[in-house]
Formats: sequence, structure tokens, C-alpha cells
Amino acid sequence: QDSQHQQHTEQNNAAMDLINSVVGVDEEGRSRQRILTFAAKRYAAAIERNPEDYDALYNWALVLQ
Repeated sequence: QDSQHQQHTEQNNAAMDLINSVVGVDEEGRSRQRILTFAAKRYAAAIERNPEDYDALYNWALVLQ
């Protein structure tokens, strides 16, 4: 289980690196990076609690896309 937790941590770090490279604002002037960071953290936490939460996995993939 420790190796699985380590793998999730490494994936989260890679995801956050991708998100940190995002620049710009949406139509309402909100930071895209800030919105994506919030969403990524939320989905990553859901996946850590339940690795078989396929909705969270799908939505996390959308955030990264």
C-alpha cells in the first residue's frame, strides 16, 4: 500500500507541474491555473480515498487534458 501511495503522490506532483505551466484567464477574469489547481487537488483527494472512483478519475483526466 505504501508503494501505491508513493505512486499517487508522484502522479499528483506531475499533474501539478502541468497545471503550474498554465497561464491566462477565463472569460470572467479568473486565473485558469487557480481553477485547475483547485479541481486537481479535489479529484486527487477523492482518488486517494477511493482509487476505484471512476467519476473522479475521469474528471481528473479532463482537468489534465
